[in-house]
Amino acid sequence: MIGSHGPFNMAPNDTFQWTVAFTYHPNIPLPCPDIFGTVKNDLEALHTLLNSGALDAPVHLLSNVQLSPGQSALLDATVPSATGYTWSNGATTATISVAQAGAYSVTITRSTGCASVETVLVTAATPTHEADWLDDLRIFPNPSAGQFKVEMRGAAQSSVECTLYNSLGQFVQRQVVDFSSGAGDYTFNCAYLPTGIYTLRLRAGEKMRHERVVLQH
Repeated sequence: MIGSHGPFNMAPNDTFQWTVAFTYHPNIPLPCPDIFGTVKNDLEALHTLLNSGALDAPVHLLSNVQLSPGQSALLDATVPSATGYTWSNGATTATISVAQAGAYSVTITRSTGCASVETVLVTAATPTHEADWLDDLRIFPNPSAGQFKVEMRGAAQSSVECTLYNSLGQFVQRQVVDFSSGAGDYTFNCAYLPTGIYTLRLRAGEKMRHERVVLQH
């Protein structure tokens, strides 16, 4: 099978996403099948489902959730067009409450009969203090018009992982910065991202810090 898409232009650090759909037609007479008679109707039905949003109704399930000590977290995979849910822990409801860290997946069956799998990583939140490893942190400009710089100074670590998430908790960008000298800088180029509030997670081993970043184009 050979497929193509485009043309399109991509800026540095940009992302591009498209959806590919296939129809299935078993036992078609060969060598000269009646394409219009056997395929056209299914393609038109597929286009109708796609245009109505029935195939890709959004799932607002966060990809990363932090679990506070002694607390539980609510995972909500509700989709208006869904007819069934099957979680990896055996639950069959749209929402579940979890009290243990781990990866949880849910298979969502929609009214069209199509199914999709979503996964959320639940991690145990640990108290962190800036003085433990970061003596100085600067994020500027913030709000940003699309580009901002992160400057870090503190106790030497092998590296610091800087990960940017959008307001839905979805991964946007990641960069590993060398921090062996106790200092590290990195400039995020986010001109392609929509205006909104983002979360920047700084992680060195088990130590983490979360900061809010605002993009205003």
